[in-house]
Amino acid sequence: MLNKETEDLGLEIDIAFDNNDISKLEVLLVSCDSLMENETSENYSVLYFYKANCYAALRMIERKDVDDTWSWHQERLVAEILNLRKALAEPGFEKLHEIIQCKILTNIANGMSSLGRVIESISYYEEALSRIDNFAMALGNKAIGQVHYGQHLYDHGHSGIFFFHANKELNRFGSEPLLWDCGIQQDALDTFMGYRDFTEDVLEDIEFDSKFDFNNFSLGKHQKEQDYRRWCPPVSGLLSPLNNHYV
Repeated sequence: MLNKETEDLGLEIDIAFDNNDISKLEVLLVSCDSLMENETSENYSVLYFYKANCYAALRMIERKDVDDTWSWHQERLVAEILNLRKALAEPGFEKLHEIIQCKILTNIANGMSSLGRVIESISYYEEALSRIDNFAMALGNKAIGQVHYGQHLYDHGHSGIFFFHANKELNRFGSEPLLWDCGIQQDALDTFMGYRDFTEDVLEDIEFDSKFDFNNFSLGKHQKEQDYRRWCPPVSGLLSPLNNHYV
């Protein structure tokens, strides 16, 4: 159970970000550390989450003046991810409300994706969706990660699978109720719908067979070959980017 001081700290971080107040955010980082004395593991997890939010806010404010998207050094982003992973590592993480758990997991995934670690990001998105299967930000951002992965594959037979499954997830926007943790974020929704339209165009251009049954195809003529192919996917025995989609 969060105490009032910790709850108020989260609101102060949001207000400081809205006001582009870098000095206040730096002070709030120190406040997060000072509140960690004699706290429960659950509150440790929340405070690490708040520290990560401070670093994320500082990064986004500073980026308005100097866009460091392609910079080799991403100190704010690294600090954000480290604190999110500390939040996840706390035993008390499992006692947090599922929405907070999903926000932490989704933010780690977003950070990993920004650092180019798309495969790891997808696993974090999937972990979030295993807790709340209609968590909008995990759903949409996972699909975007799949699209970007697919764009780097030369084989349309492989890239098409990534585009197909991304499109399938993106079509959930507007067709079913999804959980937005802070209300519908119109900018994010517009981005997700844009990627949906993009994947539909790509799938049409490459003439992807959307009726293909991924669970019903030949494993070979001989028993040894069939046994080998059944064994391969769970242990990533085949050198294929599809391992990162199905395993």
